[in-house]
Amino acid sequence: MIEQEWPDAPQDFVKALSEAMGFEADTHEEVFPQVETIWLDQGREVPDSSVITDYARDRMNLYRSYWSEDISVPTTGILEAMSRKSWKRAAGSALERTDRDSKFASHISEAITEKIPSWAILIVGASHASNSPGCMRALLEKKGVLCKVAILRP
Repeated sequence: MIEQEWPDAPQDFVKALSEAMGFEADTHEEVFPQVETIWLDQGREVPDSSVITDYARDRMNLYRSYWSEDISVPTTGILEAMSRKSWKRAAGSALERTDRDSKFASHISEAITEKIPSWAILIVGASHASNSPGCMRALLEKKGVLCKVAILRP
């Protein structure tokens, strides 16, 4: 899809967006093959299956929305520019709260309670790592779980 949208794009651009689309799930296994994985969305029911079936198309629409009209072919700096637009848009939007944060916190609490002492590395979106009330991090900290957060921004 990326190559169809931007046929003259350098391969590093195509690879970066392709990997971003698939980043989550099992990406850690290449580096940490023996690590136990906690699936935070385990048991999640999605009322509208198009959220899953149309994920790649929706993601492409999002990438297009970060694209500068004055650029016809991706350049080295376009990924950073797209990332900055994404962060700026996220900072200016109201966060829609769902029950995912409480479910995430529950899965993590259960896993770390079973193995004491324990620790975990979580890779989640910045909104889940926020200390705003109701966010996964805030819920974990309320239960006494120490959370050290690194939010990756450009």
